[in-house]
Amino acid sequence: MTCLQIGISRILREEFWAFYENDDNLEEMRAALRRWTSEVYNGKRPHQGLGYLTPAQYLLSFKRGESVSHAVN
Repeated sequence: MTCLQIGISRILREEFWAFYENDDNLEEMRAALRRWTSEVYNGKRPHQGLGYLTPAQYLLSFKRGESVSHAVN
Protein backbone atom coordinates (compact mmCIF):
# COMPACT_ATOMS: atom_id res chain seq x y z
CA MET A 1 0.00 0.00 0.00
CA THR A 2 1.22 3.49 -0.79
CA CYS A 3 1.11 6.36 1.69
CA LEU A 4 -1.81 7.84 -0.25
CA GLN A 5 -3.79 4.59 -0.03
CA ILE A 6 -3.05 4.31 3.69
CA GLY A 7 -4.15 7.91 4.27
CA ILE A 8 -7.39 7.50 2.34
CA SER A 9 -8.09 4.22 4.12
CA ARG A 10 -7.64 5.93 7.50
CA ILE A 11 -9.87 8.84 6.49
CA LEU A 12 -12.60 6.46 5.35
CA ARG A 13 -12.42 4.51 8.59
CA GLU A 14 -12.42 7.56 10.82
CA GLU A 15 -14.65 10.00 8.95
CA PHE A 16 -16.99 8.18 6.58
CA TRP A 17 -18.04 5.54 9.09
CA ALA A 18 -18.73 8.26 11.67
CA PHE A 19 -20.95 9.94 9.05
CA TYR A 20 -22.71 6.79 7.80
CA GLU A 21 -25.72 5.81 9.91
CA ASN A 22 -27.74 3.43 7.72
CA ASP A 23 -27.99 -0.33 7.65
CA ASP A 24 -25.42 -2.55 6.01
CA ASN A 25 -27.14 -2.49 2.61
CA LEU A 26 -24.29 -2.47 0.08
CA GLU A 27 -26.08 -0.34 -2.54
CA GLU A 28 -27.05 2.29 0.06
CA MET A 29 -23.51 2.25 1.41
CA ARG A 30 -22.02 2.80 -2.06
CA ALA A 31 -24.38 5.71 -2.75
CA ALA A 32 -23.59 7.25 0.65
CA LEU A 33 -19.84 6.89 0.02
CA ARG A 34 -20.18 8.63 -3.37
CA ARG A 35 -22.15 11.48 -1.74
CA TRP A 36 -19.69 11.77 1.16
CA THR A 37 -16.70 11.79 -1.19
CA SER A 38 -18.22 14.49 -3.38
CA GLU A 39 -19.74 16.67 -0.67
CA VAL A 40 -17.36 16.27 2.27
CA TYR A 41 -14.00 14.85 1.17
CA ASN A 42 -13.76 16.95 -2.00
CA GLY A 43 -15.99 19.87 -1.07
CA LYS A 44 -15.59 20.67 2.62
CA ARG A 45 -12.50 18.90 3.96
CA PRO A 46 -9.21 20.86 3.60
CA HIS A 47 -6.23 18.78 2.51
CA GLN A 48 -2.74 19.43 3.85
CA GLY A 49 -1.14 18.46 0.53
CA LEU A 50 -3.22 21.12 -1.25
CA GLY A 51 -2.20 23.99 1.01
CA TYR A 52 -5.22 23.42 3.27
CA LEU A 53 -7.68 23.98 0.44
CA THR A 54 -10.42 21.55 -0.42
CA PRO A 55 -9.90 19.68 -3.71
CA ALA A 56 -12.81 21.70 -5.13
CA GLN A 57 -11.14 25.00 -4.15
CA TYR A 58 -7.80 23.82 -5.48
CA LEU A 59 -9.31 22.79 -8.82
CA LEU A 60 -11.11 26.11 -9.16
CA SER A 61 -7.86 28.00 -8.44
CA PHE A 62 -6.03 25.84 -10.97
CA LYS A 63 -8.67 26.48 -13.65
CA ARG A 64 -8.44 30.22 -13.01
CA GLY A 65 -4.67 30.05 -13.44
CA GLU A 66 -4.07 31.22 -9.90
CA SER A 67 -0.81 30.32 -8.24
CA VAL A 68 -1.52 28.08 -5.26
CA SER A 69 1.25 27.28 -2.83
CA HIS A 70 1.09 23.62 -1.85
CA ALA A 71 3.28 20.65 -1.05
CA VAL A 72 2.03 17.58 -2.85
CA ASN A 73 3.96 14.49 -1.81
